[in-house]
Amino acid sequence: RVAGKALAWGGCTDECVGVMAEKKLPSCRAVSCGVPAQVDNADVFAPANLRYKEQVEIICQAGYTTDGKASGQNSFVRKCQANGELTANQECKPVSCGVPAATSTAAPADTTPLFFGQEVVYKCAKGHSTDGQPSGGFVCDATDETAGTCTASVKHGTSKSFRQRCDSGGALVAGSPGQCVPVDFCQPMNPCGRNGQCSSLFSAEGAGVGYKCSCMKGYEPTIKNGVLTCGEDNCAGHTCGPGGSCLDLKGDYTCECSAGHSMIITASGEKTCARDACREKNALAAVAPDVAHASFTITRAVVDTPTVSEPNAATLFIGDIAVYTCGEGFSVDGSAAPAAKRFSVTCEDTGYFSAVGQCQKVLCDEGKLQVVAHATVDKGAKTLFAFGDIVTYHCAPGFSTDGTTGGAKTFDLACGADGQFDSPSVCEPVLCGSCDDIPADRKGFAACPAGNLRAGQAKTLSCFSGYELSGGATTYDVTCGVDGKFSYPEDTSCVPSSCGPVPDFASARVIRPGEGSSLHPGMVLEASQTPHLISENGRYFVALTHRGLTLFDKILYEEGFLSGLWEATPGGVDTCV
Repeated sequence: RVAGKALAWGGCTDECVGVMAEKKLPSCRAVSCGVPAQVDNADVFAPANLRYKEQVEIICQAGYTTDGKASGQNSFVRKCQANGELTANQECKPVSCGVPAATSTAAPADTTPLFFGQEVVYKCAKGHSTDGQPSGGFVCDATDETAGTCTASVKHGTSKSFRQRCDSGGALVAGSPGQCVPVDFCQPMNPCGRNGQCSSLFSAEGAGVGYKCSCMKGYEPTIKNGVLTCGEDNCAGHTCGPGGSCLDLKGDYTCECSAGHSMIITASGEKTCARDACREKNALAAVAPDVAHASFTITRAVVDTPTVSEPNAATLFIGDIAVYTCGEGFSVDGSAAPAAKRFSVTCEDTGYFSAVGQCQKVLCDEGKLQVVAHATVDKGAKTLFAFGDIVTYHCAPGFSTDGTTGGAKTFDLACGADGQFDSPSVCEPVLCGSCDDIPADRKGFAACPAGNLRAGQAKTLSCFSGYELSGGATTYDVTCGVDGKFSYPEDTSCVPSSCGPVPDFASARVIRPGEGSSLHPGMVLEASQTPHLISENGRYFVALTHRGLTLFDKILYEEGFLSGLWEATPGGVDTCV
């Protein structure tokens, strides 16, 4: 508050800031509106946290505006307000191309309004096609042989539709082909034959409606097989096959063959159009190209159509397709995708093969190499590996593939046909063995934990109770080395602990065992001429003579109770326990 007044929510006034600084109060900071929400079909460029008075510009992607019109705005701004809320959000709507309109030569198959990215199919009007040619055949609806005219209708449509796409500018853009043109019934083959000239007929609207034959001298317009042509009827019963048409000659006929076909005379003397064999290096009857690492099968275009030569299993004729399958570990693009295993080669109407693909080795990316613990991979600078390539892994010192010292220290992974590397082996630490394998002269009077030791591991051995190392320690470590052998410290001999000098007894005479001045656990401390050790239920006691009486002092000589210290016992006798 300043002068008893509350501050505005959006921030502090200059006066307030000054007061807060003087009073050493916490400062004010701009209110947060959070992160602006994403907008479909738009790019939002904003900081992680929008604060008061900050704003973000949201830009619609190509083909989208805020109102769906091509002339509309393609961006808008959202501001962070003092109440912590952003100004209103908007949408990015697809640009509209409106309802597709019909033309004089084509009409849309669908009159639904189109938006950016959508397509519509246009169908050609009667007498039109996208390539100007009639389809597989046509018939004369009305024929005037005297005038040599044929008013025809298309029997089977060919290339009679095309697509248009709504672009980002709100206009329809045609693909290829992109329009309908009048059908020219004189193409691609002259229905009037070699003995006449064909002229196309068009309606007032420009649609193809038929043709007219202007026959050469000695030939007249004649209907043959429903088609108006010029010549004598020498083609009766002679079709020349689906690859051509019969041409009437004076007293004879010939076959006018379409592209990719040649006329032959069969064994019965019949003239017909036969499919040509593909050419390769100017040689006829060429077999399907040989592609390394691939096999192929042939799909015949027309099984019953004659060919210019006797076909064999590998010869391709016009229209035939050879489907190739790459062998194991090969594909057309180096990927392992099933679709990349196949490609086709067609014998085209030109009489030549289409482009021939190749099979290359499947590739394995270095990212497919698995990380193996305790191993390094030797791959050099390569990042891609081809089918059959080998990558070698090296186990670290002290490791092998089976955990033995004689086991393999390396293993190989191959790039497989599926684009993946083989499953790797493992590098296991070399085994030295268990405590039972430690030589007796090293283990001595020491206890060892159960279990095996492998390279890099260590076990702590403890001297039996009442035993110690020369330096006074009671434990030492045995380590398994990278060579699979145990390693030891210099001192591994557990010797009996010393009790120190024997004290004087006021009521007993001590006979020292041996020449030494020290006793150790297990030795008999005698106070009579004939000392003896008495066993009772597995426990051992020293028998001492004291004033003519024999006392059984309950001092246990058992493992775990031998401390190496002198203790007073009943009857005033000191015993090494």
